[in-house]
This record gives sequence, structure tokens and C-alpha cells, in this order.
Amino acid sequence: MMDNQVIMDDKEEETIIQMKSEGDVKEQGTNVEETNIRTKNESSQTERVIMASKSVNSSFFLQLKDEPQISGRVGWKDIALRDSGSVEKCIWGAIKDFSSHTVTTNMDSLSTSFENIHFPAITICNMNNMKLSVLQKYNLGNNSKVLDIFDRYHNIGTKDNFTNEEWEAFESFKDKIQLEKLKTEGQHKCHSMFIQYSWKNNYLNFNADNGSSMHYAQNTDENLCCQIFPGMLPSENKVKNTLNYDFWSQNKNPWEILFDGYKAGIKPGKQGVQVLIDVETYDYFSSHSLGSEGIMVLIQHYRDIPLMRRESFFLSPGQVVDVGLSVTEITTTKNAISRLSNEYEKNCLYDKALHAVKSICGCIPSFYVLKSMGNITTCSGTSLYCALRIFDDISGPEYEDSGTEKKCRSPCNDVLYDSRITSATYPNKKLFRHRPELCPIVYKLIKICTGWLDPFAFEEYGQYADELKIKKIPLLSSGFSHLCERLSGLSLNNSCDFINSHLFQNSEALAEVTSYAKRNLLWLNVYVKDSHITRIVRDERMTRTNFVANVGGLLGLCMGFSLISVGEILYFIIKRQCLKFIYSIGNKKALA
Repeated sequence: MMDNQVIMDDKEEETIIQMKSEGDVKEQGTNVEETNIRTKNESSQTERVIMASKSVNSSFFLQLKDEPQISGRVGWKDIALRDSGSVEKCIWGAIKDFSSHTVTTNMDSLSTSFENIHFPAITICNMNNMKLSVLQKYNLGNNSKVLDIFDRYHNIGTKDNFTNEEWEAFESFKDKIQLEKLKTEGQHKCHSMFIQYSWKNNYLNFNADNGSSMHYAQNTDENLCCQIFPGMLPSENKVKNTLNYDFWSQNKNPWEILFDGYKAGIKPGKQGVQVLIDVETYDYFSSHSLGSEGIMVLIQHYRDIPLMRRESFFLSPGQVVDVGLSVTEITTTKNAISRLSNEYEKNCLYDKALHAVKSICGCIPSFYVLKSMGNITTCSGTSLYCALRIFDDISGPEYEDSGTEKKCRSPCNDVLYDSRITSATYPNKKLFRHRPELCPIVYKLIKICTGWLDPFAFEEYGQYADELKIKKIPLLSSGFSHLCERLSGLSLNNSCDFINSHLFQNSEALAEVTSYAKRNLLWLNVYVKDSHITRIVRDERMTRTNFVANVGGLLGLCMGFSLISVGEILYFIIKRQCLKFIYSIGNKKALA
């Protein structure tokens, strides 16, 4: 019984434990369900909060999205327009700066050597336009009224028209002589003006036929002048056989060949050109320069056309004149040259003056001998006065439209010669009889006094055998009454030693020659005084690379624009076109 009771107790206990366990499980399940329900409720509440929050945020963002449509877009457009305006102004300024301010000038060096520099050309004109001795040669020197008309008609021009009486007197004068021939013969010749000259301290006998001449006759706006050009010497030119007749007859432009072959290189110091000039003041008849006497000198680049009336300086006889040159070389880079005109300013001005004379005065000046402007009347009288006024002021605004170039610019590459002029009286009475030039001076005076004829003169080249003949004796005697008489014991066959000895013993003859030298002779010494030259380089003020960088920097700074932006724009344009093309093909297939 007890065993059965124990067993029952055990069973009851198990049953009770099982019932408790089941109760716990049920209770646990209930709790889980409640927890799940609470979680779901909380999730629902959270979702409702989130949805509410999303709803609120959505309405907020919609409000923000709508706001630029009212004010934001206006603000951004205003900023973009202001940036575009600023960029436009800056870029336009850069374009104007690039196109107008093309060149900048910089001092490259103050100590450049003379290796690539040429010695300049020296143009010398006598102020006298017509020798009185030539007029007397043709018996035209007695009628002062007719000579005055001739002077105004053919030499200096006249502002007022000639009267009928003057024309009648002048017509009878023109019938006696050819005016062009008279003017050519009446001009001072180089071999008569120059007593002697030297180059690099070496005396040159230009009367000898051995290539020692470095001067030639040069037509200028003043008169027929003499130009000294060292490039004519064989030692100063790369071209060979320049003394042969074939060189001057077969070449179309032998001067251009000489200019191209001129050797560069200057020796500084007094190793330039020295020339003794006889002004021949006793033979004056007509002068442009206020009735003065002397010479006009112009020192310039050997390729430039000499504009004597505009740029020359005056020198009077009875002086030793030193002209020390300071040389400035101006070079322009290739990039700058590509944006400039390479027309020489002086040559351009000369061309402009010729065209202005042709259009305004209806003629061409007598000194223009090329005849490339057609068969036009030579200027004379009032038209000559008109032409000379134009050449005096060719830079005036009224002549801007004349010539082939509207505006004359400075040459791209040039050499400038700045002159420092000093002078002293000449000759010294005590020292003159020891001077080496005394002998050549006496030789010329003997030719005048004896009526010497030049056997090698050619009239077709403007040389006249009798230009030192008897007609000069009265003129010379009027100023130096006893000169020819004092020199009567000398001849051209005498040596320089004999002449010097004769003058040393005859003080009166020496005094006459000294007086002639003081009133007619002039020493001109042209040399480079500085040991180095100044070099100036002209270059582009803004290169194309700098211009592109400047514009690109402005676009990037103000608008964030760059080459990548260009690539992106092109990419999207191409992409859009490609997509349109693909969609159009797809639509066609769908419709089919």
C-alpha cells in the first residue's frame, strides 16, 4: 500500500510539474505574443512618425524646390550675368591690348660690339644751286632781271605767277639755251668740291683709276649732291670686280649688289672719313638757305633716301668740324616683325612726298630721275614752289592719304647715328704752310688760273671739260685779286716739295692761299666716338601664348571655364545627338 501510495505521489508530483511547465510555457507564449504586439505597435507608431516626418520633410523640400523658381533663379541669373559682363570687359580689354599695343621696346645692352654694324653714308650738298661761272660761260650773266626769273623758275620756285612782261623776257632767254642742260652743268660737281679725302687714316687718290673713289653723285630733294659710301671701295665690299665695265653695264641694279656686299664692322675712334671740301663761295648764284653759304650734311643709313631739306645740318667754311657718332642698333624679333610693316620710314616719306607733289602740284620734281610715275611735266615756277613746300613738311596731316603707304612707320631693323658736332677755325696762319693739304689746294687754284681742261670728262655723265676754264678767273679775281698773279710761277708739273718751298719763300702767295682757304675750305671728320653701341630690342608686348593664357585665366576665374569644360560640352552634345539617333531608329522599328 505504501508502495502504491509512493508511486501515486510521484505521479502526482510529475503531473503537477508538467502542469506548471505547461503553464509557464503558456505564460511565456503569452508574454512573447504581448511583446510582439507591443513591438508591432511601436513599429507602427515609428512608421507613422517616420511617414509623418517624411510627409513634413517632403513638403519642406517641395517648398525649397519651389523657392528658386521665384527668387533663387533670379539671383543665379544675376550672378551669371554679372560674371559674364565682367569677363566680357576683361576679355575685350585683353583683345584690344593684344591688337593695338603690339610691340614693347627694351634696352638689351649698352656694350654691344661693332662687328655687325656698317659705317653710315655721308651726303654733302652745296647750298648753291647754280654756278655763276656757267651762266657767264654762255654769256647769260649780264641781265640780272632775266637771271632772277630763271632762278625763280628753275631753282627756288615762286609763290606768285609771272607777269606777261616777265614771261616775254624769259622766253627769249629759253631760246638761247636748253634749261635742263644748263641746270645740270651749273651744279657743283663732286670731283671739284672735294680736294682730298681719307678712309681709316689712309689717303685715297680718287682722281686715279684704281678703285680709290668712294663718292658718287646723288639726287636729293635739295640738289644734285655728293654721297660718300665706303662700300664702293674694293677692300670694303664682298663683291669682286666692281671696277669692270661689265659689272656696271650688265647688272640691272649694280647699286643694290654693292649695298648687299657692303662689309660690316666699324673701328671706333678717329678712323672714319675725313674730307676737305671747297665750298667755292665766289661762284654762288642761287641758294635756298636764306642767302647763306656753306654745305648741307646728312649722316644716315646707306640704304636710306636722303631728305636733305628735312634732316640735314649746315656747316660754313673756315672750320674744322668733328662729327662724333653714337650708334644705336634697333632690332626686332621675328614674332614682332610678323605683326609690323617693314617699310623704311624715310623711303616711305619720300614716296609719299612724290605722290603728294603729283596729285597736288600736278608735276614731278626735277631731282626725281627714275621717271617711273609716267610722262609728267617737271615742276617749275609756282609748281616748283608747291613741290618744295611739300618736301619741307611731308609729315603734315594733309598728306596722309598720299603715297602707297597710308602711314609711314619706323623700320623694324635700323641703325641710328646720333651726331655730336664740334668745330674750330681753319686754317691757322702759322701752321698752314706745313699742312699736307696745301699742295692739292694749290693744284686746284693753278687749274682755275690757267684754264685747265679735263681730258677725261664725259658730258653724258654730267662732267664738263671746261668747268675750271677761263670763266672762273674773273670771279676768283673779284675776291682774290692777286691770287693768280702770285701763283704764276707754279704749274701742274711741279712737285709738292717745290710748291711748298715756293710758298715758304713767297709770303704774299702764301697769304693769298691762306685767305682763300679761310673763306672757302672746310674740313669734315666723321667717326664713331664711343667704344660700344647701344642695342635696343623690340618684341611682342603680348605673345599669342600669353594672350590665350590671359583669356583662359579670366574665363576660369570668373566662370570656372576650362578646356575640360569644352570637352564636357562636346561630349554631352555628341551623346545627346547619338541618343536621339538611337531612339529614332527604335521608334521606326516599333512602328514597323
